[in-house]
Amino acid sequence: STRTIQVIQEIKDSVEKPHRCGWLENMQSEESKRTKARRYRDGAVKIMDLLRPELTASDIASYERYYDDLYNTPETWANERLAAAKALWEYVLSLDEWLSHARITAAPRYP
Repeated sequence: STRTIQVIQEIKDSVEKPHRCGWLENMQSEESKRTKARRYRDGAVKIMDLLRPELTASDIASYERYYDDLYNTPETWANERLAAAKALWEYVLSLDEWLSHARITAAPRYP
């Protein structure tokens, strides 16, 4: 639905805005890495909840593997946790992009 697409865009903006503006890029402390990881994870989980009804079992299983990789990475391993969270985020964004394309190409065409 249009509302779902709008909510997904708002989530993307809220997760990515600090990165686009450079607010977090210069902060390389362990805590800033954990903060970035939480932003990626939280955004990915919210978007996945919205996309889940449109996804295949294979897509969901892949998402769960990425999530498990993140979940199984100790909180104290800031670099690895950030990398796992970013991989999860990027996977969910790729699903959204694919579904967006599928929605557009499936839309009825009117003269």
